[in-house]
Amino acid sequence: MQVFKIRKMNNVRNVFLAVFILTAFCSCNHKSSELEQNGLNGNIKSIREISYQAFGNGDTVVKGEIIMGADINNYYAEYNIQGNQTSIINYDNLGEMTDKWIFRYNSQKEAIGGNYYFKDNSLLDSTYYVKDNKGNILEFYHLFPDGRLRYKIDYTYNRKNKVIEKKVFDHENLLYSVTKYIYKHGNLIADSNYGRNNELQYFSIYSYDKNDRLILQQIHNADSSVNTTGTYGYNENDDIIYQTTEVPNEPKMTYRHTYKYDNHNNWIERITYINDSAAYITVRQIEYYK
Repeated sequence: MQVFKIRKMNNVRNVFLAVFILTAFCSCNHKSSELEQNGLNGNIKSIREISYQAFGNGDTVVKGEIIMGADINNYYAEYNIQGNQTSIINYDNLGEMTDKWIFRYNSQKEAIGGNYYFKDNSLLDSTYYVKDNKGNILEFYHLFPDGRLRYKIDYTYNRKNKVIEKKVFDHENLLYSVTKYIYKHGNLIADSNYGRNNELQYFSIYSYDKNDRLILQQIHNADSSVNTTGTYGYNENDDIIYQTTEVPNEPKMTYRHTYKYDNHNNWIERITYINDSAAYITVRQIEYYK
């Protein structure tokens, strides 16, 4: 269950990955399970994921201490038999719980919202969805613990159940931003984000390979200048094995990933290299339904 927090875009590069995840969320097939949407195989019951600092290169890479970061997770997630996430617990680098999400489903096993708790089980946030008869989320509400609105998102769909417009409203239910999406052959190829006064904030373009995998994402400023460019390459399991991030007038960042897999072709170890130096090792423990 992806939950997206809306913030003002002062530096597009800092939220490059968040934009990628969000666009994937908006263009996904709402009828598939969350496991399928995230490229996971089999009847998964739970995933425990931890990242460690890495030392060395090639066959000599070894694990160091548990590390945390903007794109590095330390969590335990549970899924129902339908393949949708029911809870996720986040931990710090000492293994102590920091917070958790518990997601709610109706009698038809459809997600209807979730509650976000601090480590002492005090409620921090909650969400709920309003859906149409096709299962599309029409309205997404994010609330403060006392029930006041934190923000709201309205979605509009085309006849193929793809999101074509997303409107974000602030805590006073006033329009904050509008994002419009364009598709070709079922793939998202462009989106544009506008501020509350309909001024263009930024826009992105996307390209895909013959297997419909994203290979290029380029974010542009309102004046059409390039802000950030990302490229992606994949292995036979559709997992990213390299990605690059380029920002004008700054050094190019290259990320490379190697994997080990279980019998279901889900990766259980990933080593990430940044500019050819081992950066961290991520380990997964996956439990399956019998």
